[in-house]
Amino acid sequence: SKLPVVIVLDHLEEHPLARAEWIKFFAAFVNKQQLADSIFKKIESDYLSLKLQAQSLPEHPSVFTEIKFGEAWYMPGGKSYMSILISDAGGNYLWKDVPQSGSIPLSFEQVLAKAGEGDIWLNQPLLFSLQDILASDKRYAAFKAMRTKQVYNNTLHRNKMGYSPYWESGIMHPERILSDLAKILHPKQFEKQDFYFYEQL
Repeated sequence: SKLPVVIVLDHLEEHPLARAEWIKFFAAFVNKQQLADSIFKKIESDYLSLKLQAQSLPEHPSVFTEIKFGEAWYMPGGKSYMSILISDAGGNYLWKDVPQSGSIPLSFEQVLAKAGEGDIWLNQPLLFSLQDILASDKRYAAFKAMRTKQVYNNTLHRNKMGYSPYWESGIMHPERILSDLAKILHPKQFEKQDFYFYEQL
């Protein structure tokens, strides 16, 4: 007999909490709906509490993300998962006004023009040090975030292939990603919190 097929579209959710709420969908297959509801309520409560605290702070450092791949620098749009996380952590994402959730292909020069004086640079896939970044393209030295060493990647824990659990457990725990971003953006106010996924390069 043919097995029934279900479609999982959690990756299309724009809001971090909406992605995490898919735990309820998976719970239905193993009759654990009440457990899933309680887990999600805790995630949601922690996330919204952190958001309220971070967004109430007076400073909103400017943030950009990613690196150039080939000829394009794919920057998340203003309605993306990452843009929402940065905003909820009290940051000023420099592409927040682009009304799309997907990534925008930009040239190196376009990113430098807008983010050259950006305060914080996040998420450089498979690069683990400032030296790695410069080795991939020496022009990255032109960014203020490189000069001030305000460069952070989600590589605190990684396997032998260099991949971080950020891409699996982070989807289920957006409150942990938000906690990390709040600590990066507001180090004095969140200094007692440990990083879950991120490290300063």
